[in-house]
Amino acid sequence: MINYGEALKLQRELRGLSQSALAKATGLKQQMISWWEANNGLPNIDFCVQLANFYEISLDELIGRELPTERDRVKNISKNQTTIFNQTITIK
Repeated sequence: MINYGEALKLQRELRGLSQSALAKATGLKQQMISWWEANNGLPNIDFCVQLANFYEISLDELIGRELPTERDRVKNISKNQTTIFNQTITIK
């Protein structure tokens, strides 16, 4: 499972920001940022969007969710199609 607090902290630290600097730049409260990063609670979607917009990244990137590449998606689709076509269908 994704550790959201660590993912949020990583994004902040990658940009060399302290919690106070991030709070000042975004208008969020430093205490809220600290709370989220310590995994004491989760930000609501509005705060996530605000942070993702500030960092200029997707929501998936913000929370540390890795998305499959296009190649992986095509590979999975092809695999699923092969499985479907190899099944025996009995019509009664």
